[in-house]
Amino acid sequence: MAIYPGDNSDPLVLVKGGEPLLPVDEARASEILKQEDMRVRVELGLGSEEARMYTCDLSHDYVSINADYRS
Repeated sequence: MAIYPGDNSDPLVLVKGGEPLLPVDEARASEILKQEDMRVRVELGLGSEEARMYTCDLSHDYVSINADYRS
């Protein structure tokens, strides 16, 4: 799984071969998440099918509440 920034700079790979790539580059993640657009790509290795999902901005309150769950 990787996050691809909207500016086409290098993606941030978070999971490879089913294993998390730790430690996560928090600074890079922050840079990407500040951009207006990004793509999240998940490759399961189970075939050639693909699906797309579109989302919208989340409210500040929603993000603040859910940030409390981050460990």
